[in-house]
Amino acid sequence: MPTVGWIQETNIERYWEHPYPPERYGPPEIPCGFCGRVFSSSDQLERHLGLDHPVSIPVLYIGAQQAGPELSIRTPVQSDDIALLNCTACEISRDGGPSKPISPERLVRFLAAERSSRCTLTLINERSLDRSKAVAQFVVRFSVPNRDALNAIDKDFIERFAHAEHPRIADVEGFRTACPSERPAQEYASALGDYVIGLAIKERHPEGGSLLEFEHYKEKFTGALGVLKQFHRPVSRAVTSVIDFNLNNFVVSPAPTKLHSLGVAFAFFRAIAQGQEPASVSRGSSRHTSICPVDIVTHRILDAARRLSSTRKPHALLAAELEELSRWQPLSEYDTTKIQVMSATAQLRLGNATAAKHHLRALRFDFLFGKWAQTKLELYSAYGRTNAA
Repeated sequence: MPTVGWIQETNIERYWEHPYPPERYGPPEIPCGFCGRVFSSSDQLERHLGLDHPVSIPVLYIGAQQAGPELSIRTPVQSDDIALLNCTACEISRDGGPSKPISPERLVRFLAAERSSRCTLTLINERSLDRSKAVAQFVVRFSVPNRDALNAIDKDFIERFAHAEHPRIADVEGFRTACPSERPAQEYASALGDYVIGLAIKERHPEGGSLLEFEHYKEKFTGALGVLKQFHRPVSRAVTSVIDFNLNNFVVSPAPTKLHSLGVAFAFFRAIAQGQEPASVSRGSSRHTSICPVDIVTHRILDAARRLSSTRKPHALLAAELEELSRWQPLSEYDTTKIQVMSATAQLRLGNATAAKHHLRALRFDFLFGKWAQTKLELYSAYGRTNAA
């Protein structure tokens, strides 16, 4: 059959007759910049970063202590005492003023120079990878009295109260009125006054003038402790150590003081709380410095602890005195525990196991001395069974 012509095949026709394999597009691969894991969407990556790589919260350190949301600074601090961790930017508001940005370095220098103000600090930690932020806010109240004011307050406190036979609430108002008028100094003097009021409440002596219930002494003690523990001065150290002793806080080491009898008693009770035999103290090292008052029960406990720390065997009279002291009214639960510990120790050293067991059983479930009491009970119970056999 004759051909009258031909048709040229186009590129399009040739493509559709023999198409190439189609291109395959998989899901996107988005790697994590921290751990290398791959995700198929930015939403998945964001969830992963939030759960597995959260932005660290900024932290503020003053000295060796991590700051809480609110803190008070009552003693001067140096720039080296302040540390900002996980912090890329800062803002500060002083005495209710507007919040202003400030670099971390300038903020440290600013805090070290403050003496009397209320500052709200906003610490920000921003991650450059995804602009995620962690924010922490701190309210810092500066109330730093000058040294001359503190010296005058300590001198007046010793003169008024250190040698007083019975602390009187009426003397506290005069003490607070006589102290310097600046607010930081008033707070320091008020804390010392609260301690004296707590003593008067606890002692219940007619001359003390206390009208509050006995349990309120703890409120005065803990309030004074919260302020005075920030001051490293002879009077404040002595008062805080006496308060710790009253509240049976033998877990921490007491601040060094000029009260030798207090140091001996602390060592006595702390050793027993740790299940150890208290170290003996020679009579020659016993001396007393009047720097702050104590209530009559604490005075007798300190004296008994000193006598039990002697190298000599305790006299039977000491055990009788402790039994009499245990019937004092009113008597705090803390003092009751200390008297039971000393009574058990004295009776054990005197060889009166039966009398000692009475006190040890009362201490079996005590937080500090329970383990020691249980060990002694088991030891002497086993000893008794051995003798009976």
